[in-house]
Amino acid sequence: MKTALIVDDLKQNIYLLRTILLNAGYEVVEASNGSEALELARHNPPDIIISDILMPVMDGFSLCRACKQDEHLQPIPFVFYTATYTDAKDEELALKLGAARFIVKSVVAEEFTTIIAEVLRQHESGKLPAPPHPPEEETSYYRLYNEVLIHKLEHKLVQLEREKAERERAEESLNLRLAALKAAANAIIITNRDGVIQWVNPAFVTLTGYTLEESLGRNPRELVRSGRHNRAFYAHMWQTVVGGQVWHGEIINRRKDGSYYTEEQTITPVRDKAGQISHFVAIKQDITERKQTEAALLEAQQQLQQAVSAGNVGLWDWDLRANRVSYSAEWKQQIGYEAHEISDDFNEWQDRVHPDDLERCLQTVQAFIANPWPNYQLEFRFRHKDGSYRTILATASLLFDETGRPSRMVGAHLDITSLKQLETEKEALAAQFYQTQKMESIGRLAGGIAHDFNNLLVPILGYAEIGMMSLPAESALYGHFSQIKAAGDRAANLTRQILAFSRQQLLEMTIVNLNEVVLGFQKMLNRLIRENIELKTQLAPKLKPIKADAGQIEQVLLNLAINAQDAMPDGGQLTIETSNVVLDENYAAQHADTRPGQHVLLTVSDTGHGMDTATRQRIFEPFFTTKERGKGTGLGLSTVFGIVKQHGGNIWVYSEPGLGTTFKVYWPVAEAAVAADIKPQPDIVLLGGTETVLVVEDETSVRQLVGETLLAQGYHVLLADEPEKGFNLAAGYNGPIHLLLTDVVLPQMNGPELYRRLVSVRPGLKVLYVSGYTDDTLEFFHVMDEGTAFLQKPFAIRSLLHKVRTVLE
Repeated sequence: MKTALIVDDLKQNIYLLRTILLNAGYEVVEASNGSEALELARHNPPDIIISDILMPVMDGFSLCRACKQDEHLQPIPFVFYTATYTDAKDEELALKLGAARFIVKSVVAEEFTTIIAEVLRQHESGKLPAPPHPPEEETSYYRLYNEVLIHKLEHKLVQLEREKAERERAEESLNLRLAALKAAANAIIITNRDGVIQWVNPAFVTLTGYTLEESLGRNPRELVRSGRHNRAFYAHMWQTVVGGQVWHGEIINRRKDGSYYTEEQTITPVRDKAGQISHFVAIKQDITERKQTEAALLEAQQQLQQAVSAGNVGLWDWDLRANRVSYSAEWKQQIGYEAHEISDDFNEWQDRVHPDDLERCLQTVQAFIANPWPNYQLEFRFRHKDGSYRTILATASLLFDETGRPSRMVGAHLDITSLKQLETEKEALAAQFYQTQKMESIGRLAGGIAHDFNNLLVPILGYAEIGMMSLPAESALYGHFSQIKAAGDRAANLTRQILAFSRQQLLEMTIVNLNEVVLGFQKMLNRLIRENIELKTQLAPKLKPIKADAGQIEQVLLNLAINAQDAMPDGGQLTIETSNVVLDENYAAQHADTRPGQHVLLTVSDTGHGMDTATRQRIFEPFFTTKERGKGTGLGLSTVFGIVKQHGGNIWVYSEPGLGTTFKVYWPVAEAAVAADIKPQPDIVLLGGTETVLVVEDETSVRQLVGETLLAQGYHVLLADEPEKGFNLAAGYNGPIHLLLTDVVLPQMNGPELYRRLVSVRPGLKVLYVSGYTDDTLEFFHVMDEGTAFLQKPFAIRSLLHKVRTVLE
């Protein structure tokens, strides 16, 4: 960093030079006269010396001569910067003394720093022009010095004579001007060259609170400087005026009482006869109230603009007489255009209205102009630059001329496309929710029917099986019982389908890989579907595991494949795909009964005839079918729906007439691996026994069947139709009771509660639960817990005997 030694007896000049040089990257050393500067230079030689001429103790000329006579200081570039010695003889002497440059004050900062930098650059490169040989003899130096001084004095004498003559002429004018200044409404302040206040008018006293006596002899910054502006602001102000230029601007100042005000100020430099700045005149106008009003107006405008922009509101102003429309920038941006791309023609609006809406819009506008009504609103579709149509809500008002006739129509366009889409999505979501509620209600009804139906099927299947066991296979009656059992089995299968739909069937949940299930079931599908249907699979690698009943997934695949086959009577393509997906909060919000998170997606697509909206809305309802009478139960897709829901998943269908159908099934990803519960089963050969079994069942036909079956196999049987009767029967029985066979859901007391009471008085008693209810109900009673024996209704006689024997052993 270069070091500059600046020499001037005036503090403001030193301050100005220091500010300019520091901003230009120089290190600055200061001296107030030539003698002080010479001592500083000899102690620590600078890179350049910049000196005024007129100074006490030792002036600039003497300083320059001393430096050039010193062998250590002689090489240092010396620059004069003067406002007093400014004519040709002054510059001639300076250059003869060895100065590199002679700069007259009033040079702007940029020009000044450019000159200094150029002097240093030439000095370092050895290209600085050699100065004339300075006068060595005292006589020669003082002769030149006196010539300059005499010339300066002569000039000054002439100037003084002229000033004297002019002063007399100006005194009268000055007094008149002073009176005008005192009467001025704006505050006026006059300072000397150093900024010290010489005079203030009464308006200044009123504005600031400082009296004339308090103001005189002080710098304005001591009185009113607020500190609300940074140093650069004040430095620029001072640099401007000391450079001879007028400064005009707004500034925040502080009154005597500490309050702040904003003034509009103009500071004008005043030059003396020599052209040097001698004073500064500042005119101040209090604009505090105006600034507050402007700030409030600006804030209101900004708030309005923010509201217009945030609300995507486009403003327009239609001159009805000229048929010209002014469109705001937001109006144009609303439909994708830049400001210059839209003219002020009415057709710019009319041509963009959807053709189906145009006639209605024009009729509404004309009716409004002819007979205005309050709260004008008009909704229509409007073409965007990209070709799409946006839904616009227009509001408007009429303005009238002096005759009362409509002259202008002003209004706003609000893009409500997103709002309309939200309304549509809301309606769709409501429809989804209604459909879900309807399916839930149907499911509960179906579950209840299935429970009662299971109880009916137990004796039907049981007595048919007993009949078959008591007859030779070749007898006609055996065949009749066989047909009864076959019909009962079909009914039981139908019940299982209903339970699947109602999400109440019993599941064997394990951790499975959906790809493995699809690949394992693919061979069966190839045998089941017609040859004119091509089966394709696209299975994603690294598929995440799911917790599911693999057999139920196969049921889903089978039913969806059969449904697809029925939709492609002339053949087509059936595609099964798997992938990992993440359903986010936004997706869940748009799809009822959906939980966000990681899922495995099973997609089954066909190229069949597709479905219309009415069909899509009912396909998951039980017994709904589009097939001819007798060709379908209507339970296939409802079974799929129930299985998926019972697994905690979701299923959605996408279809259009003629465009095929796609089912998307989302299975939640398993949180942790669960090993399949595989237990070694005892090899039961005998189905009979001699133990005592207490049977508690409220369904008469089931109770009788179980009792007769166990008695026929050698068991001793105690029968009760209610839990309390069963408990009393056991309490009064003197012999051992080995097994309690009880329904789960009973009147007055449930099966598990009955068992807890009995086992407390008969330790070692074993229990076998039976029920026509399913998963949710059984989980509530904890009969599906590990180690608990359970038999699902309807059951076969052999299954009952096998289960009883297993529990007893």
